[in-house]
Amino acid sequence: MRYLIEIDGASFYDSHYKKLSWSIRSQDEPEKPSENQQETKSTAADPRQAMRDHLAQLTERLETDRGLVDYEVALEFTADITDRQKEEFTRLFNEFNTREESN
Repeated sequence: MRYLIEIDGASFYDSHYKKLSWSIRSQDEPEKPSENQQETKSTAADPRQAMRDHLAQLTERLETDRGLVDYEVALEFTADITDRQKEEFTRLFNEFNTREESN
């Protein structure tokens, strides 16, 4: 089964980098609602370090705790997130997303 991890970029900025909310959706059953919202936490005040912390926790939860290795990621933003924040979040995510992408 293949999964989609939906990451809420707004949660990162709304919490001043302290929280990152995300949910899991089955791509095999797209009509099913996503699983309960989950979050990772960081105490870092710097966005780079916070993103590093969040992605390390997210990867640990997905791959170790849940055994998920076949998944895609979608970054989602609400209307109140600025273009600059979207660009920064995407850049930081790409910098610290070290997972091998499968085809």
